[in-house]
Amino acid sequence: MSGVVYDVQAALVAVLRSDADVKAALGDPARIYDVPPREVITPLVVVEAAESRPVPADGGGLEEHIFTLRLLSKYQGAAEVRAAQAAMAAVIETSSLLVSGATVINQQVRYRDCFRGRDGRSQQGVMRIRIVTEQESEA
Repeated sequence: MSGVVYDVQAALVAVLRSDADVKAALGDPARIYDVPPREVITPLVVVEAAESRPVPADGGGLEEHIFTLRLLSKYQGAAEVRAAQAAMAAVIETSSLLVSGATVINQQVRYRDCFRGRDGRSQQGVMRIRIVTEQESEA
């Protein structure tokens, strides 16, 4: 397993933070974190998990990376979460990720959901993003 997952995550966060619609939904600069700050301003997104594994039946160069993004909102309806998810999904589906040492073969939103938080008032969203990379060959 390579360390390319860190570069893929950095590229994903960078492309999301640079988009005008994502900034409109999450603030400028867009509030996307590995670990949220102590003073939480919502809405915000936390990269909750990152998994990597070789692609089965491949000759050895492809890796699949699955990122779970959790969106937190104090807005009492689902509109804020759904708008942010839509903006992020549009970026993921249409942008080119530039990753050092690898070529992105495919990127897509695999899952998204919106639901009430444990307090019964806030909203949360979850997105899972799949990104497949191919290691660049050393010349």
